[in-house]
Amino acid sequence: MKRFIAIAFLALSCCGMLAQKHVTMDLNGLVIGQTYTKKQVVAKFGNPVVYRSSECEFGLDECFYYGKDRDSAIELHNDGVFNFFSVAEKNMPILTNLIAGGIRVGENISAMKKVGIPYYLESKGEYSMVFGPGFLYIQVDEKNIITRFVFIVPN
Repeated sequence: MKRFIAIAFLALSCCGMLAQKHVTMDLNGLVIGQTYTKKQVVAKFGNPVVYRSSECEFGLDECFYYGKDRDSAIELHNDGVFNFFSVAEKNMPILTNLIAGGIRVGENISAMKKVGIPYYLESKGEYSMVFGPGFLYIQVDEKNIITRFVFIVPN
């Protein structure tokens, strides 16, 4: 009986580790993996400082740059599929569909605990999280204040 309980406990603990909370990444309501138009991005974030577009074999690729130094970017690939952002602006919150008001640049890294999935220290000043097929990289300063979010879905 003790062996059965030990095996059952071990199996349950493994299941708990493997079962990860499913969280969809969004940037101020724009959901990663969804298709958007230039008009929708501009309506959400305003006119970009720089806009670039190019045709490729899979359709239109677009990049929107924001901020005084163009230090924030939103990319749509393959005719509007949202799969990348790099944000250093405080007015571009992430995870707004999960957390009221989202999480913003300028908050402490501990704010990421609200998400309910673990984040990992990669190196000094850099954390990472896994969201479905994509990765969120979080840069922080010496006081653990978030300075940038970078989200990418690898090809």
